[in-house]
Amino acid sequence: MQFSSIPGKTSATPATPSASDEFSAALTSWLAEARLAIRHDPRTADWYWDQFEVLLLRNGACRFDEIELPSCGLAPWQRARITSYVDANLAKRLSTAELAALVRLSTSHLRRAFKASMGCSPHEYVIQCRIERAKTLMIETGISLAQIAFECGLADQAHLCRLFRRRVGISPSAWRRARQLRRVEAPEDAATVKKHNEAGWLSLSPAN
Repeated sequence: MQFSSIPGKTSATPATPSASDEFSAALTSWLAEARLAIRHDPRTADWYWDQFEVLLLRNGACRFDEIELPSCGLAPWQRARITSYVDANLAKRLSTAELAALVRLSTSHLRRAFKASMGCSPHEYVIQCRIERAKTLMIETGISLAQIAFECGLADQAHLCRLFRRRVGISPSAWRRARQLRRVEAPEDAATVKKHNEAGWLSLSPAN
């Protein structure tokens, strides 16, 4: 009990949330997740129902954070929606919360499911897509690195150079020069490449 600044009155110290309050909040959150998943991801919904049963049987005796959340990965529709959305919106800022809302998951659930399905976090996936887009633009266009950075949703050319060097091992300008030199030294067109490939397949075919 602590005294109030008003004489003759006292005020109780606000109680900290109890374990039961945390349990109730977690249960409410899980119910909401299950409701969203039940139509689009029955496997995840079933997992939630199993956990509800466990918690109810224990009568809340265990803490909600002692139970591991699902790591079964994204449903096919969720994976397809995220990858197509990222590909179509690389020129703008993309947040994990935005991607989570896109597939009706919480951000924490998306991070776990995305890691299980894709082997990396949503943020790392977006960065890798930006790098691949930058490579395509460097090969297929003559626009500047500053413009490529803008087209890939990066802050500026310096930002592109830092990310590119960290993941590819060389600067984007060096990578671009190497690809241009390779094309000059081996200027085979698509028809020639196809012809060579077909010749290779014929040579590997068994004799009649």
